[in-house]
Amino acid sequence: MDISMWASLSAAAEEPPSIPLAPQDLVGKGKIIGFFSVASGAGATTLACLTALAAAEEGMDVALADLAPRGRARTYLGLTSDVCPASVLDVAAISAPEEIGKAGVLHPRKIFVVPGVARALDAPQVTAALAVKVLALLKNSFNIVVAVLGPVHANGWAAALVCDALWAVARPARLDLDFFTDDSDLLARLGCSGRVRVVLNQSTLSGGLKEEEAARAIGATVVLPYIPSIQAGGNKRYLELPRKFRRTFLNFLNVPERPSDDGAGRREGAAS
Repeated sequence: MDISMWASLSAAAEEPPSIPLAPQDLVGKGKIIGFFSVASGAGATTLACLTALAAAEEGMDVALADLAPRGRARTYLGLTSDVCPASVLDVAAISAPEEIGKAGVLHPRKIFVVPGVARALDAPQVTAALAVKVLALLKNSFNIVVAVLGPVHANGWAAALVCDALWAVARPARLDLDFFTDDSDLLARLGCSGRVRVVLNQSTLSGGLKEEEAARAIGATVVLPYIPSIQAGGNKRYLELPRKFRRTFLNFLNVPERPSDDGAGRREGAAS
């Protein structure tokens, strides 16, 4: 089977015959930028939402897909289930890219959002195949697709395969550093290393490891401090893009140009 036809063939199937192995195996005009937390709570959903908001403010044609188990984008963007009953699970019934509107909503802030599950109990239904189907459909319809991936050892590995760029998000915590090694090893085996870059998030978190030590351990490309206004925005269900870091979030949209067998988390400098 020609795997490049996966997007159209799998759209009507409950389980596709195979999983695409690289970004170019999905047809479509868009670039897919994936964020994943190496440990729960590291901030992948927050950074993905802010990146999508930054892109929308620049007039880009952008979609946000939440494939993570907790569906936190609902909270951060005010899309609770009573306001937006649509979810990633609705993609299972979609048979063509033009039907993607059935699984999401155009947010007032000019982002098309495919929200995550409304209940954690439904998270197992977001399989590897469904995650890739979501990205395949969105890639056909949008120039920029920002995705919150599930854990790479669960369904996230399949979505990682088709992302043009991957951002691993970690805090300055021993747990995150330990988990980062496992995730990096898996992504290297999948041939994704050349597309992975690393964010040390909440680097000034009280009680955390020293910023320099943590950044060096994971080869952080970007270092972001703890930003109280982001926490406050999430609590208000209205994330606001910090002006000081606007360029940083736009830079998350850049697609790396380097060999696919490069080492995950290779350091390229730091930004803050």
